[in-house]
Amino acid sequence: MTQNSVQKVALALTREEKLAKDIGDFVALLGKDRFRQIVETGLKCSTAGINIAADVLRSTSEYKLLNRLDLGKFKADLDQAAFHEKGDIHCVYVDVETTGLDPKVDKIIQFAAVEYYYSEKHEKISKIGNSLSMFNDPGFPVPKDIVDLTGITDDHVRGHKLNIDLIKKFVADAFGIAHNANFDAKFCEACDIKPGLGWGCSLNDIDWAARGYRSKKLGDLVQEQGYFFDAHLADSDTEAGVALLIMTDAMSELIENAHKPAYKLFAEGSHFDDKEILKAHKWRWDPDSPIGKNWTKIVTSGEIEEELVFLGTEIFRRQPNKTIPVATLMPKTRFLDLKPDARRAVVSRPAAAKAPVSRIPVSQMSVSNGKASPEVKVQPAQMALNEPDFDQPAGREFIEEAETGYPEMRG
Repeated sequence: MTQNSVQKVALALTREEKLAKDIGDFVALLGKDRFRQIVETGLKCSTAGINIAADVLRSTSEYKLLNRLDLGKFKADLDQAAFHEKGDIHCVYVDVETTGLDPKVDKIIQFAAVEYYYSEKHEKISKIGNSLSMFNDPGFPVPKDIVDLTGITDDHVRGHKLNIDLIKKFVADAFGIAHNANFDAKFCEACDIKPGLGWGCSLNDIDWAARGYRSKKLGDLVQEQGYFFDAHLADSDTEAGVALLIMTDAMSELIENAHKPAYKLFAEGSHFDDKEILKAHKWRWDPDSPIGKNWTKIVTSGEIEEELVFLGTEIFRRQPNKTIPVATLMPKTRFLDLKPDARRAVVSRPAAAKAPVSRIPVSQMSVSNGKASPEVKVQPAQMALNEPDFDQPAGREFIEEAETGYPEMRG
């Protein structure tokens, strides 16, 4: 085989002109006999031949090759491992493609879901089940930017409708997962699609940075595992999401974080001039808040004290005993725009600049489900202290009660 023919075959196999230019380096690196074996096998255009060539390229430091993701292979491996047991947590990975970002006006154009099971005993996914995928005609042309992003056209969706009853049955007893569940959950809720065990988020309930990843995008995370897929198609995204959780063993972390209570605070009545202060403190302007336009922030149990001190000293410093709404967010409600429960906290500015504000006695708060409960006040602490006393975390009794785990997912 001549050097020229080797170059042509190598180019045909990889579709990269760079490889053809560097063919001499490859021959030197691999040895002429080994390289000739690879190329001659590849001449047959067989999968085996291409795989051999791919393996050799991966063995060098010059190339990084990606495999197309095939969830079927992961399923087969789990079936062979055979450690799935009755009582494993039923999960459904969900993805929707839509005509836009607003669930009040935009529509789902594709819904997909893959069911799988998580073993608490083995702390990993134990089985992949059935999948579901369907298009939906929104009743108007698919916007051009959505066509460009997803490849979904009017021809794909024309005449199709979501089978809501089938979807509801599919997710009824499952823990729903999505990559950016804050988006998918709201569109599902608009169609009365509610996973029975609530929602988790593979984007934000896993600390990808702590795991060494520079990006949280689904495509980037999957690529780091050596795979690629057709992004922004709901069925491909769900398969990629499940495979990612298997490859990274991240499901345990996701479940744990999804079931930690969070609290949504509303800076109700804040002054327009305070917007930059709120923005700098990572509060978010929510024009569609269920209690009207508001600055809001979601905090964990460990962050709630800091925010109440911030509000009392920076935002409502001229409004003693100002009440602010508080909502508890749990897996079934955490991504939905629900009204705050009846608990309200009162923040007040100490008389002296350095006087601390005491912790909100969250232990006196209760999850009210809309029923009235007494207002709770945050009163100025004793002025003899120059700095806040952080030895007693706010509402520890309430927080411990809320952090009792997720027994509803077991059994």
